[in-house]
Amino acid sequence: MLIDFSTDILDLSGEPILDAAEKTLKLGALSVNAIMTPKSALSGEENVKRLGLALRINAGGEIEVTPEEAALIKKCAAEAFLSPLIVGRMFEALNG
Repeated sequence: MLIDFSTDILDLSGEPILDAAEKTLKLGALSVNAIMTPKSALSGEENVKRLGLALRINAGGEIEVTPEEAALIKKCAAEAFLSPLIVGRMFEALNG
């Protein structure tokens, strides 16, 4: 599936959410943050897999991801972020 990781994360009014530096939150930055912040120790193979995915996402724009990669990002986002708004918007974008 083709996902646009440059997508803005929107608030409940449909306006882009800004971070502390007044920059718009993007799906890509949140996805990279989520997959690169594991909740427990990972195997070497899993670390390499996540790094490869993070590098692809960080390149920006539309990226082809497998359903398994999208599921991994969603799982990690649900663990990394407490806000239903952030997680919900990420899930919307990742569901293609």
